[in-house]
Amino acid sequence: MSAIHHRLKQGYWLRQLALLLRRGEPMESALARLVQVAEDDRPQLKALLSHYQGTGRLAGFDSETLWPLRLRQLLERVHPRQEAMTLAHYAELHQAIEGPAEDFFDRLQALAAYFSGLGLFLLVLINFILIGVVGSLGELFASFGAELSLPAPTQWLLQLHPHAAAIGYASGLIALLLLIGLLLLRRGLRRRQGVPWLLRLMPFTGAARHAFADAEAVQLTQVLVRAGVPYEKALFIAIQLVGGSRGLRQLEPLLGQAAQLGGVDEELGQQAAQLVQAFDRQARQALQRLMLSAYLLLGLAIGFVVVAAYLPIFSLGDLI
Repeated sequence: MSAIHHRLKQGYWLRQLALLLRRGEPMESALARLVQVAEDDRPQLKALLSHYQGTGRLAGFDSETLWPLRLRQLLERVHPRQEAMTLAHYAELHQAIEGPAEDFFDRLQALAAYFSGLGLFLLVLINFILIGVVGSLGELFASFGAELSLPAPTQWLLQLHPHAAAIGYASGLIALLLLIGLLLLRRGLRRRQGVPWLLRLMPFTGAARHAFADAEAVQLTQVLVRAGVPYEKALFIAIQLVGGSRGLRQLEPLLGQAAQLGGVDEELGQQAAQLVQAFDRQARQALQRLMLSAYLLLGLAIGFVVVAAYLPIFSLGDLI
């Protein structure tokens, strides 16, 4: 199943169940109705219904198809009476952070595909230069003997020429390993809380990672507060799940004051919107820096080979 199809199915069943719960339908009845209309996911929904009938809880049912990881973690930490509203409000609010996160992931996938193709082309070009061009130029330079002084980059390139075939095989192996790595990464993103895990692996994403953590923690706090969890406990659970949010701790006095005045939900909504915008801005900047760095590295690689191969030609005019 593709990552996009997986996310769509997750969101579809989550929204359908939340809609029935907000209409006042009991949990068991809502699940039974979903089982009746489901086709491909009917076994998963029937298993969820059986789990609920046996335990009286949604918590403890581990299904990637039905529940995002964060929702499963929330359900394990709330009272059984708060599960239904936690699920309903999560379905209502999670798109606020999931939307920019999925946009970031899609832009990163497009960027990775573009540079993978460009990198493969440059690998072929560099190996062609090493095998074909450098060999011919090496014979030409050797015909001038000691009269032609070769610069150090050209000497290094000529030393690589006898190993051109091995370099070509190694390049192909590296390309294959990168492809396998990308496939494993896509699978890992489905099994983990994808975007935070990916941000930890990437360069230039420190600010985006902290903004995403802050936005997610505020959003989870808002979900729990709407579900009836006391504000202090909701904030503690959110920070615990996100793994430590620097910006959210700075907001605690402001949010605590809003809680005393009875406007914590509105304050959380405003802060979440601002933090989502900050994450989107920081993520775009990180992708731009990553793209510029990739262009720089590719340019240096191809530039070194081309300059080293053709630099002595400028000295040939003095010898002819």
